[in-house]
Amino acid sequence: MTVQHNFRKPLLTTTNLTMQFGGLKALNSVDLSINEGQIFGLIGPNGAGKTTFFNMLTGIYRPTSGDVILDNTSIVGKTPAEIANAGTIRTFQTCRLWDNMSILENLLLGTYMREKPGLFQTLFQYTKVKTDFTRKAEEALAVVEKFDPALASDYNRKVSELSLVDRRRVEISRAILARPRLLLLDEPAAGMDPSETRQLMGDITKLQERYPKMSILVIEHDMTVISGMAEQVAILNFGTKIAQGTFDEVKNNPEVIAAYLGGE
Repeated sequence: MTVQHNFRKPLLTTTNLTMQFGGLKALNSVDLSINEGQIFGLIGPNGAGKTTFFNMLTGIYRPTSGDVILDNTSIVGKTPAEIANAGTIRTFQTCRLWDNMSILENLLLGTYMREKPGLFQTLFQYTKVKTDFTRKAEEALAVVEKFDPALASDYNRKVSELSLVDRRRVEISRAILARPRLLLLDEPAAGMDPSETRQLMGDITKLQERYPKMSILVIEHDMTVISGMAEQVAILNFGTKIAQGTFDEVKNNPEVIAAYLGGE
């Protein structure tokens, strides 16, 4: 069940967003607006342009034309690091965790995306650095504990030993520790069985309750993954937005049916 809100200001807006590679338009004049605190689903068949869209939001690609506005400021032309510092944090379709590091060590990378001690502090203010490390560790474990207390209690376990759904939980927790204003989840349920997918969908829905001002954009090719958690859903097909609305509104749209099934 998704949480509905009466009024929230737009956090992210794209206008006529276009990405062209040679003669191919991977994305064609896409307009989207995502409100503060909203879970928004961007879906479409494989090759529809979803990952290209993410890559433009995060500065990996510079749009051929159009604009990306984050909280009234254009982020087109900014580096990925600058965009991350402005509050846009993403995960990837393939988990990007350090397999030989522990749960806690992976989580701490998220806290140090926000701030990290300088050389002077490390050399001459060791007690302060140690205290700061302890604080960050406690914060990291508190976040992952909200997903699964067992992950927090077993924080020294290497992530290579975890199930796929637990690896995703660690990865999403790490992203949250960077304190995003906009969290981008790239096919978070990829490779999971139906039971794991349901668990993760529930986890993502709970994020909205825990972090009510954080917006979440989920991209998926499987419509059922976002059916119960996204307030708004937009459908891409061959780089063009063909429908937008609630899940119930778009699922019976003839263009959406044609995109997924090749016709009625």
